[in-house]
Amino acid sequence: MRVFMISRGVPTKEAPLNGIFEFDQAKGLAKAGIDVILCAVDLRSIRHIRKFGFSKYRKDGVVIYEINAPIGRIKRKFLSKIYQFYIRMIYKKVIKDFGEPDLIHSHFIDLGFNMVSVFKESSIPLILTEHSSKFNEQSIDATTFNMAKFTYNKLDALICVSGSLADNIYDHFGVESIIIPNIIDFSEFPLSEKIEADGLFSFVSVGRLEKLKGMDQLILAFIQAFENDPNIRLNIIGDGSQKKELLEIINDNKMEEAIKIIGAVPRHIIKKYMATSDAFILASPKETFGLAYAEALSSGLPVIGIENSGGPQDFINHQNGILVPYDNIKKLSESMIYIKNNIEKFDRRAISEDIKLKFSEKTILDKIINVYQENIKDETIE
Repeated sequence: MRVFMISRGVPTKEAPLNGIFEFDQAKGLAKAGIDVILCAVDLRSIRHIRKFGFSKYRKDGVVIYEINAPIGRIKRKFLSKIYQFYIRMIYKKVIKDFGEPDLIHSHFIDLGFNMVSVFKESSIPLILTEHSSKFNEQSIDATTFNMAKFTYNKLDALICVSGSLADNIYDHFGVESIIIPNIIDFSEFPLSEKIEADGLFSFVSVGRLEKLKGMDQLILAFIQAFENDPNIRLNIIGDGSQKKELLEIINDNKMEEAIKIIGAVPRHIIKKYMATSDAFILASPKETFGLAYAEALSSGLPVIGIENSGGPQDFINHQNGILVPYDNIKKLSESMIYIKNNIEKFDRRAISEDIKLKFSEKTILDKIINVYQENIKDETIE
């Protein structure tokens, strides 16, 4: 089976998250015996230094046809036209080298729209995996709504990375989808028996310092719970526009020793914080998937999250954590006290093993390949 997968780009040392979902999936599929050609069109601005133009190469078993063009921020309709031009260009090269694919797969609504725009007259099955948090908002911007309305009904299959995202898309567009979460590479977040850190009980949080992540509520809840306890710590990993405001809350409450804003750090540093922490907490009201929660669970940490926030509700349960209402500092504070006082009830090894089984590469790939098989007539995989 030959799959043509459309991507935003390819991860590099300088930009490790660029196209990471698409590449990880392509890499796993290639390992499973699927013939994957990754079409990567990277239209980020010239500020993102890279080699511009067309290149063809193989990386981790994946054949990559890549175009880098320094376009940057322009209106989405013009960006789409450029993207579609480059998809056609790459597709002609793929056809010349390999022949027609059996199936075309893209990720995110913008790429799905471009895929459908280019291939809607083709008989090749079209599949989209939707990750976009835009569909978790109360109101969807007009451009995204029109793109989705055009795209979803022309697909052979729509995959969503969480149940809440699938529900939201059905509510807005009446389109059924298949729920298949992302492949997660847990290798950097192995189970870690708690490394003692001066006898302190430590919470860790990872996320952007923006209003939408609820970091202000998290800090206020921590202060309410542990203002008079010198043996509790909260380390917040991330950066963003709310940093100054958050530091003022910490300083005004004289909690500089207990609450630290670490800033943005590489994943191997996050791993160390997970290893020296007792629990993870994030008060974000909207999460399409919730990768930080999954990485914390992989490390064996019980987690605290927000009810009805999206993806995390698919895998947070009473055995590995607590979900509390959003915008309820009292409940958030009580959940932190409960975790601290009942930490022995949470089995780090069981927490880690359960999340790894749920999001293992084989589990996810089997589901994706099944979708492929169902949409390719008379096609089987040896």
